[in-house]
Parts: sequence; structure tokens; C-alpha cells
Amino acid sequence: MATFKTEIKVRFQHTDPAGILFYPRYFEMLNQVMEEWFDRELGYDYKSMTIRDKKGVPAVHVEADFKSPSDLGDLIEFTLIVEQLGRSSCRVRVEGVANGQVRLTARLTVAFASMTDRKSQPWPAEVKGRIEKFIEESGAEATS
Repeated sequence: MATFKTEIKVRFQHTDPAGILFYPRYFEMLNQVMEEWFDRELGYDYKSMTIRDKKGVPAVHVEADFKSPSDLGDLIEFTLIVEQLGRSSCRVRVEGVANGQVRLTARLTVAFASMTDRKSQPWPAEVKGRIEKFIEESGAEATS
């Protein structure tokens, strides 16, 4: 099983007046993690997916636990693992850690969909094959 890791530095734009990461910014960071995963590991960058192919991976379910505050300047390492992979969906678990402390744990379910008719579609075979490498060993294939 492979894991995907990427780092995001907490910038001024991410913080509230107290210099603490404003929690909605975590959702933007989660999207950035997904975008980087698709680009660097799955070989299907968002520009090709959205502009050329008119496809997308909208989140259909998100849950998050904010474990500890992050401050301006913190470098958060995000780790992504696939929990379930279905015909047109994928559930991932993402953990953000900075300075040895868990800051965020999240689960996202995304669906591969057409931007034209806004309906889910099966994953392209080569993308699905690459996603499978990230499935947690105790995880199971889904059916949706």
C-alpha cells in the first residue's frame, strides 16, 4: 500500500486575526491535497480533467476533526490513504500533522463525474489502477 504525502505551509491568507488557521481553510487545503495527488501520483491533472475532458471529482461527503490549532508559519504534512474505491467513487482518509502533533483528520468521498450532465461515471481504467495502489490493506472495494 502506498501513501501520498505533501506539505502545505500555513500562510497569512489562511489565518484569522489571532494568527490561527481559520478552519474553513482546511477544506481548501484538503482540496489542494487531492489536486496534488491526482497530478503527481494518478497522472491525471485537474487541468486535463476539467478543461479538456469536462470531468471532475466533486466531494459528496466530508467529515473532519480539528485536533489542535495550527499557527501562521506551521508546515503541515498531509498524508492521504484510500479507504474505499468504488465504480465511480473513492473515500480517502487524510491526516495533517505539524511539529509532531495531529492537527486535522478528515475523510472525503469524491465521485468521478461528468461536468456536462453532472452524473457520476466509472473511473477511467488507468486512473482506477493507480488509485488501487493507495488502498489501505484493511480497506475494501466499494460497489458505488
